[in-house]
Amino acid sequence: MTKTAVEADGLGALLEDYDERNNAAIAAAHKSDDPKVWASADAELVLDGDRFDTRRAKVAKSKEPASTLRHEPGALYAPEFGEYPMFAIGSATVTSSVKDSEPWSSVGVWLRESAAEPWKQAANVATADDLKLPGPNPVGAESVPTPEQRKATLAAATAVLGYLRGEGKASGVTLDKTLKELRAGSSIRDAKGVDHRMSATFANGADDQVSAEGSVRAVRTDDGVLAVVSIRAHDSFSVGGNSRLQWDEPYGTALGQSGQRTLLSRDIGVVVLLAVADSGKARVLASGWDTAR
Repeated sequence: MTKTAVEADGLGALLEDYDERNNAAIAAAHKSDDPKVWASADAELVLDGDRFDTRRAKVAKSKEPASTLRHEPGALYAPEFGEYPMFAIGSATVTSSVKDSEPWSSVGVWLRESAAEPWKQAANVATADDLKLPGPNPVGAESVPTPEQRKATLAAATAVLGYLRGEGKASGVTLDKTLKELRAGSSIRDAKGVDHRMSATFANGADDQVSAEGSVRAVRTDDGVLAVVSIRAHDSFSVGGNSRLQWDEPYGTALGQSGQRTLLSRDIGVVVLLAVADSGKARVLASGWDTAR
């Protein structure tokens, strides 16, 4: 017996429920500086980012009032599954209560571990407002990739992973500016003679990476596959001689690396929105990263 992850008209209710839990977590974290409160709303890379941001806010002793976020539903990509966990991909327009903030577009992975668990956000990436996403197929069986599509999507995701590791140019995949800057170490802009190194793995250690348990959540579209790829990376920057590096504050203190040093390092979560057309062309539509610790 199979079950569609989210029915065609169900994204709005999913996001409304998520906003309620997420805004409660924002308020609780703001009040207590307790990173554990986020587990009711988020999972995986999003949860890692929440916890680091809470630690950074605590270090900064921020006096800003707690904000709220609202997601307005866009396109829904929802396959069917024979068992839990299951996922859906959804686009949304996000608005914040922060004064003078502008709405932004995003694509998220919504994960449900069991019938007793709510939908949690496991990955998200901001996108250009004018980004044209592939057209979604009807929810259910028609949104499940074929074996050939799964193979092509895994190959493209693996090429992106190899690129971040410094193993090549991600052959067959058109990259975006954000990934190129991340690989180039653009976070350290003013230092000369910096040795930048990056290691990377798929975020989840599943046997089948193109699955709900895996790091490549893929859905069939009207022109191929849309996938959200979750990657964990370790970034390090080192200098020799009398040179020194320093993180901006309060970022450095939140990482436990305040002051001038010969070595800076961090763990980050990288999210890649990938379109793999049936023609064989693969393209990164958007990417982003957040510090995990």
